[in-house]
Amino acid sequence: MYSSGYLVPVGFLTSSNITRRGPVGTTIYYFTRSFFDITRSYEPLVMATVFAFWVGFGPFAGVLALTVVTIASLGK
Repeated sequence: MYSSGYLVPVGFLTSSNITRRGPVGTTIYYFTRSFFDITRSYEPLVMATVFAFWVGFGPFAGVLALTVVTIASLGK
């Protein structure tokens, strides 16, 4: 269901040996790592509830929640 092709750019943004060169790279590195840390701290059920309020109840909210949680997990 999930393609690893979407995670390749995310992996490059969170690797310190590539992005921590210069002030812009360091900012991108810390921003993406912080985003993934925050996203990983939420349970998928909580994320599904948040997405259900945004897009309505149904399977689409669950798919969005699992996608966000999985990308944050695999981006680590």
